[in-house]
Amino acid sequence: MLLFAFVPVIMAFYYSPNIKNALLNIFVCLFLFHSISMSWFSSITDQPLANALIYFAYLLIPFGQTLPWLLSYWVMRKKGIGIAFFALPFFCLSYEIFHYHWDLSYTWMHLGLGFSESPYFLKLYPYMGQEGGSFFIYLSNLLLATIFLTQSGKKRIMASGILILLLVLPLLIPKGQSQKSTDSIKIGVYQPSTDPKQIYTNETIDSNFNLLKTAVEERLDEKIDLLACPEGYFRNFHDNPIIFNNPFKHNIVQKLMQLSQEHDFGIITGVIVIQLYYVNDPPTVSALKKKDGLYYDTYNAAMLIEPNGNIQWRPKSRLVAFTERVPFLEIFKFLEVLHLDFTQSAGSYNYKKNSLPFTYKNMVIAPLICYESLYPGVTNGLLQRKSNIVMEFSNENWSGTTNKGQQQHESYASVNAAQFGKNYVRSTFNKGSSVFFENGIDKYQRDTVEDDFIVLEADLIEGKTFYTNYRNNWNYVFFITIVLIFISLIDWKASKRKLVLLK
Repeated sequence: MLLFAFVPVIMAFYYSPNIKNALLNIFVCLFLFHSISMSWFSSITDQPLANALIYFAYLLIPFGQTLPWLLSYWVMRKKGIGIAFFALPFFCLSYEIFHYHWDLSYTWMHLGLGFSESPYFLKLYPYMGQEGGSFFIYLSNLLLATIFLTQSGKKRIMASGILILLLVLPLLIPKGQSQKSTDSIKIGVYQPSTDPKQIYTNETIDSNFNLLKTAVEERLDEKIDLLACPEGYFRNFHDNPIIFNNPFKHNIVQKLMQLSQEHDFGIITGVIVIQLYYVNDPPTVSALKKKDGLYYDTYNAAMLIEPNGNIQWRPKSRLVAFTERVPFLEIFKFLEVLHLDFTQSAGSYNYKKNSLPFTYKNMVIAPLICYESLYPGVTNGLLQRKSNIVMEFSNENWSGTTNKGQQQHESYASVNAAQFGKNYVRSTFNKGSSVFFENGIDKYQRDTVEDDFIVLEADLIEGKTFYTNYRNNWNYVFFITIVLIFISLIDWKASKRKLVLLK
């Protein structure tokens, strides 16, 4: 259905008599489309401020997505429908790529993720990735709309031929790029069901550890190499936070180290940590002041504890707008009043980019934290450092039960597994929600694995897909967009007249 869902938008675009009418027609079509796909937003909270921002997003997202369509409409008025239809996929994809690079991004709405539950089209992703998936969808919609709109038999035949070629393209390419598996590992994934509204304290994280330890000890008959827990499973903002500067002092870190040593496996988990600054002035825009006068930053991070006591960290690099960090905080500090308290923190998190993968035994792990998995540049950066497996740590425990938003994010993991050619392990809350994608195929269905602790075997895959090596080439879409705008600005007839006068 997604292949041709935008045909009504194209028809509204084509038949609009003026720019104002085009804006209204396109916005209404996109609003109806996104209202269906975003309907789960309003079920995650009952906070007035959060609901106000969510309903604002219902308007902001489709309005923002009208911009490349309006740009194409302007090109159509200047140069005709042919070049406008040619330009539209480039304009729309440029808009999506732009969203990877600014604070107010909503990458879960990118069209290329829509093939996440289609193994047939996912076969293309090791070559073109999710950006190529978006381009594929826009192009397919344009070809079908052209068949309806054109009066020329030749153009209809040509558009039909190209459309058929696109639809059968997955049959014409190899099943997948051959990847070399060097070894396999056993991973124990803990997927607890907890109260989403519980206040995290010392008592809470002690209880979380005891639940984890019990789940592990009930499966001692099965040797594992690595134990995984969800995003933020160990966190405490109130009476005893984990301090990044010296984590070994925290009792939970000590208990995790002891558990790791006793059973000789690594423990990789989501944690919320704070970093203390021994300075008189706030060193970052997100830094907060403690009662004792010290400034600190909060990080949503992944932590790997090895049996030998070594600890590796990776803070999240892309934060969810308003929930984890208020957009444009560096420029508009006063916007901090819009920070939502889903995370129970006092303010916005800080972030760090260009972090390294985790290395443990023969594993080079690309650890992704929740929605940063929808930024392919983040995953690609970790894979360029020779990661041989991808692991995602998510919370999504908004309502205490499986919801459409969680299922949507879960299915998107198959896109990463396919386009990067790695096995993909996902650890999250709620029984039956942690899944293993093997190069795009869901090996553990969400409705069949109801244990709170599952053990899976995953191959460590060397090598890179074509997309991994050449993903940055999609940035040339920006260049093509600029060229198309420049061409539309030039009045070629006027230029010819001036040339004749000069002669």
